[in-house]
Amino acid sequence: MKLTHWAMIVVLAGVVAKADPTSELVWIARVNPNMTYTHMSMLAPLSNTSVVAAWQGSSIGEGCNDQAIYLAWPSLFLQPDSNKLWLFYSESTQYDYRNDSKCGEYGHSYPGGEVRYRTSLDGGHTWSSATTILTFQDRGHIAKVTANTMLVRNGRWLLPFWQEQHTVYDIGPGCSGVLISDDQGQNWTPYGCVNRSDTWLIENTLGTINNGSILQLFRTQIGYLYASVSNDNGETWSNAQPTPLQNPDAKVCMTNLRDGRLMLAYNPSKTQRLPLDLAYTRDGVSWTHYATLESNMSTTYQYPTPVQLGNEVLTSYSADTRTGIKLAITPL
Repeated sequence: MKLTHWAMIVVLAGVVAKADPTSELVWIARVNPNMTYTHMSMLAPLSNTSVVAAWQGSSIGEGCNDQAIYLAWPSLFLQPDSNKLWLFYSESTQYDYRNDSKCGEYGHSYPGGEVRYRTSLDGGHTWSSATTILTFQDRGHIAKVTANTMLVRNGRWLLPFWQEQHTVYDIGPGCSGVLISDDQGQNWTPYGCVNRSDTWLIENTLGTINNGSILQLFRTQIGYLYASVSNDNGETWSNAQPTPLQNPDAKVCMTNLRDGRLMLAYNPSKTQRLPLDLAYTRDGVSWTHYATLESNMSTTYQYPTPVQLGNEVLTSYSADTRTGIKLAITPL
């Protein structure tokens, strides 16, 4: 399995007087001779006391065709009423291959291809066969990627995805959108194509804000996260506008907390994937620093995914992609 016009005036709140909550840091997985590259971890709670993690790994590096999804007990979702675990991921196609020798005998692929899912009824021990929900040929002829958590809202499932141009086979705009299902994953329809001419908008993440709108944040190449809002449950989206949240061209992720806050895990820097922080909002406009999870300047902290488990926020992330996958446990 290869893996592959709304104006916003925002004030980023400063750190409040009280100290950050203390986070416990543990390893989910360490690299080994068969898995020297680990990256892009995702989390899904299985109960009030347990969580499953998934990440991509390779013996060589990102995009090598020995790359696989690993589990520990790309985007995971536990369906509450059936305890069915959903694994959403992108798999490379023949159109995504790179003509280089980086990965030796395995071959090398660009990110993305087709969006697929598998399901598990036993907590991830066994999996169904793959089902494709967005093909390379859909919306033109261009690679599709999904790498962030799904939002469930009033029975509607919204899975963020984006599409990238890489080769001569790619025909269609580079942009971000959402896949929507109104029948619990049986059928999916893509909506939205948010893009800008001055930067890519990729690795989009979704969350609900207090006025009922859906906020979408994007990784960019110009130093700040950009945002778009939907007021019709994900079917149309405003033009993307800059936020004051710094971004070093790196993935971020949001999760809605039970108390109404929307928590973001991100790197508050324009140039480096460090430190790793949590910040929250209620209105999608003002953001408040909550905690610094990692601040050692000797390594990087990449591709975080936060989820709430009980009275804690669990955040998985890569420790420089060549060390392993870590987990920060932060009290609320």
